[in-house]
Amino acid sequence: MQYDKSSHWAVLGVVFLAWRLSGQPQVLDHTAPLELRGDLAAQMVEGIHRYLDRATSAAGESREKLWKRDYSPPSGTASP
Repeated sequence: MQYDKSSHWAVLGVVFLAWRLSGQPQVLDHTAPLELRGDLAAQMVEGIHRYLDRATSAAGESREKLWKRDYSPPSGTASP
């Protein structure tokens, strides 16, 4: 079976288009591309730092609601 030059170019064109389209990122519905600028690692660390500061301050407030502290001396001990 013999092919003419135009069919070679057609096959080559289809292969090139398939290769070219496979390299394009797939965009999912209800999403947007990441468009942050600068050092993303530093931004992530700063965000984690802000979260931990908020969580630490909130832990003190919620601890008072959950803990029932008993400041009386343990029973069975001698008083001075």
